[in-house]
Amino acid sequence: MKKLLFIIVFTAAVFPAVGQWSDNPEQNNQIIFESMYDWDARILSDGSSIVYYNRSSRTLINQDTVFSIKHVLVRYNADGTPAWDEPLIVANTPNHTFVMVNDHLFINSEDEIYLGVSDCRYDTGDWARMSLTVYKISKDGEQLWGDTGVSIDRQLHGMIAQSNAIALEDASVIIAWEDGYYSSAPSTRTKIARISSQGEVLWNKELSPAGQTAKVVNGGNNEFIIIYMSGSSIQAQKLDFNGERLWGPNVIYDKGGWPSAPMHTNLKVVPVERGAFVSWYADPDANRAEDAYCSYINLNGELLASGTSGLKLGYSGLRQFSPRGVYDPANKCVYYIWSEMNAGQDWSGMKGQKVFLTGEFGWDANAVWVGPYLKRRVGYSDVSIDNEGNPCFFYLEETKSVSDYTGFAQKRTPTGDSLWNTIFTKIVDDEDHIYNKTDLAVLPFVQNQWIALWKDNRPIATSLSGEHFIWGQNILGDGTLGSGIVAIETVKTKTLRPGTSFGATLNPVSDNTSFVVKDMKGEKVEIFISNAMGQKVTTLFNGVIGSNEQQITWNIPAQVSKGVYFATLRSGQRNETVKVIKN
Repeated sequence: MKKLLFIIVFTAAVFPAVGQWSDNPEQNNQIIFESMYDWDARILSDGSSIVYYNRSSRTLINQDTVFSIKHVLVRYNADGTPAWDEPLIVANTPNHTFVMVNDHLFINSEDEIYLGVSDCRYDTGDWARMSLTVYKISKDGEQLWGDTGVSIDRQLHGMIAQSNAIALEDASVIIAWEDGYYSSAPSTRTKIARISSQGEVLWNKELSPAGQTAKVVNGGNNEFIIIYMSGSSIQAQKLDFNGERLWGPNVIYDKGGWPSAPMHTNLKVVPVERGAFVSWYADPDANRAEDAYCSYINLNGELLASGTSGLKLGYSGLRQFSPRGVYDPANKCVYYIWSEMNAGQDWSGMKGQKVFLTGEFGWDANAVWVGPYLKRRVGYSDVSIDNEGNPCFFYLEETKSVSDYTGFAQKRTPTGDSLWNTIFTKIVDDEDHIYNKTDLAVLPFVQNQWIALWKDNRPIATSLSGEHFIWGQNILGDGTLGSGIVAIETVKTKTLRPGTSFGATLNPVSDNTSFVVKDMKGEKVEIFISNAMGQKVTTLFNGVIGSNEQQITWNIPAQVSKGVYFATLRSGQRNETVKVIKN
């Protein structure tokens, strides 16, 4: 057997001097200082952020197209300063393509980082076939599964993309991905695997029918739902911890008419209580009149009353693209944002809508204009909620030439009233340069702020350079920028809100808290804790209330990380939720 030997040499650059978040939208923080191709970001419970990126290390493995790509993590504190002394180079491995559209990162409840890396490290023949490796890393940068990670599937494939992961209740991880293989014609298939918390691959299976763009949602009781595109439909399957089907494949949408845009930009899944909200956009009549849709599928595989046609989010008659959603567990609704354009796409604006789990709209059926309908382009949007359930909509608006964008944020009340608008990134007044801002992503609201991140060709400052970096800016809960991270005052009370029967005695909490249940003696209730993603953490009580005022205690295990949780009381007549903040 012929053996190949190659040596990869690189140096890790330390962070340049980086200050705290700026209060000037024209002076955002540069987060990544190397030109990169693909990236991803997640937030930890303390408000710090993990950013992943990959780039060629310019080390050729052969004289043609195979080169080495390095996979790098950086961590920033909540105030915008580096948390590590230097970036962590997780892997530097042979590859043959930059075309990667993965969801690379996953953070579990203990703030441990999972990173999926697809590369050609095991193809010792011509370094042209890919496999998938997963790394587990502590928030301090320690590689918990070693420097080489865990190989999920050493079968070699033409392409691997769309890795997506969740944690089950036993702390094992379900990961789903799409691989390409070659027979008489190129094709793709969806694969899933379960990995123990110690890094043992428990099983590895192929999903049938085949598909792409798989998204995984926790189904409770060590079960999960996988949602993906298969042909002209969107399908879902529910599986147990052994990967055996519990139901499915269930069709969520079956009309097809997919746009010409890459499919990974279309399907989006928001985990919600007892299921998932799924969104997409399609043109089933092929008349260049795309519509934005959503649907809710519960843990029993049931859909909204709209069935497999999906629920249309807007009725303006304009072309609708790229709906993005966020779940509000306290109010049992999803807020959506999407762009709307005329036929020529030279007029456009951003729309927002509130959708309850029943499929009813919380706002006007025509939705609300988040960004006004004007003769210019908008795109790259996101939506999030603050600690009070107020939605905040984020988008990039074209302001100069064909590629210059300004970042806007708009916060509204749950009833749809606008609270404030702010600009979090501006173009620099320089007629010779185009600052190409794309791929906006906003991290969840933690420590009184959102962190917006985007791909930007500053400081090269030319749209033709091909260089891209990651920049960021924080937006505080009141719409201002810069400093403003605040501590949350502890409240001890037994007083319940008017009209409610359920409340917490201590909030925020550290080790334990109790919940008061009033005036429900003799009623059968369930009380459970969910995390901010709507995934059940534990059941506190499931039985009959024995007194007019009963307390149920939550002794919080040490492995439950800091962050926002929701305690829900459910009975035949009531469904009440209390937000709990764990310090």
